[in-house]
Amino acid sequence: MKKDKTQNEFILIKKYSNRRLYNSSKSKYINFKELFELIKNNIDFKIEDHKTGEDLTQAILLQTIFEFKNTSKNVFTVSFIKKLFLILNKNNSDEISIYLEECLKNYSDFKKTKKLDFEKINILDLQLQILELKKQISKIN
Repeated sequence: MKKDKTQNEFILIKKYSNRRLYNSSKSKYINFKELFELIKNNIDFKIEDHKTGEDLTQAILLQTIFEFKNTSKNVFTVSFIKKLFLILNKNNSDEISIYLEECLKNYSDFKKTKKLDFEKINILDLQLQILELKKQISKIN
């Protein structure tokens, strides 16, 4: 992962009570678009509550997914979120996390080998992948 400045450092971002994010390495406030740029550039960072020091990275990244308006449709449908919640409630969350990360890796590998643009992916291919994911998830249950 790329680091800011030296190999041992990461960018520390402080979250203030007014919901603003402050990039400590650049001494300036940043928005979700700039946070997305850090992610795109594979720059390591950590987001902390400025008062408590609590690690908020995961929560803010999830919020960033919802804030990022790259498409007219939501990344996660309500149905998907409900199913994910139910699966997480019944199963070991570490196993589910590993499985979902592997699914994302497989998807990324699929895109690279097929050299397809995201917008050009065939709906039928997506449906087949979804069916395969459902089969895998049912095996976990």
